[in-house]
Amino acid sequence: MVNFFDHNQVKVNKEFFRETARQIDYSIEDFLHDDVPHSLVEQNVLNTAYINHLTSLLKINSIFDLAQEVLELERCLEKLSHRLPIDIKIPTMETFYHQLGPVFIQLFVEVRDLEDHKELEGEWLKAVRIALEEEIVVWQEKNLK
Repeated sequence: MVNFFDHNQVKVNKEFFRETARQIDYSIEDFLHDDVPHSLVEQNVLNTAYINHLTSLLKINSIFDLAQEVLELERCLEKLSHRLPIDIKIPTMETFYHQLGPVFIQLFVEVRDLEDHKELEGEWLKAVRIALEEEIVVWQEKNLK
């Protein structure tokens, strides 16, 4: 099968593609499945895909499903670090984990007397969402630069 973007086969107007790529909401998976030619990827396109993915995680209502999705996102980002050009900064979820620790510690103090596991799971979910929101804000600010 011939790759449509193989530069030996097809000449691509890189500036046109870059402008078009800025207008499309790609997902993290699109970068893994080579739906976007890696040599033409710009940082803000990847940042937007990452922000959109994090925002979609905020809609998950189960702490267990959310934890699974966060781990899956980490795996995807690790794979991307080996596939995308070296000048593209791959998100590391550093802010997410940096914020998660203090939020969980505060949560444990606040829910000390809770015995209902469902209520506790809801509080855990809130803590993870707070950390995700912080990660989103950081990457939105990076995308504005």
